[in-house]
Amino acid sequence: MRKARAPLRPFWPLLRRALGLRCPTCGESPLFLPWNRLRRLDDWFQPLDGCPRCGYAYEREPGYFLLAIWALNYSSTCIFGLVLFGILDRNFDLDVGQLLIATLLPMVIWSLLTIRRSKAIWLAIDRWLDPSL
Repeated sequence: MRKARAPLRPFWPLLRRALGLRCPTCGESPLFLPWNRLRRLDDWFQPLDGCPRCGYAYEREPGYFLLAIWALNYSSTCIFGLVLFGILDRNFDLDVGQLLIATLLPMVIWSLLTIRRSKAIWLAIDRWLDPSL
């Protein structure tokens, strides 16, 4: 006989914690180092090992955040780029080279700024779908 699964709890508190870059379980501890304590560029992308308060592990195995990068970060960057391209093409008289530069440069910046939140949202989704972790 299979064990019954617990009903899913509301996603909104988990999403709120993720957008604040906080632990999805307790909401207290940060997921990443603060920007003023970064030593290398790699520190920007890597989450901490886990929550010191509740013990929730942020990264479980190599490649854990791969789908977060593909599904959340790249898709949001593509949507941002398409919207920006449409706005620039419609409102400004730019040639193709100028239009590409004016679109691609902000897309790179957008991707670098949203990678942390993509990983945090991924953690929140994982915690929501499997609360036993």
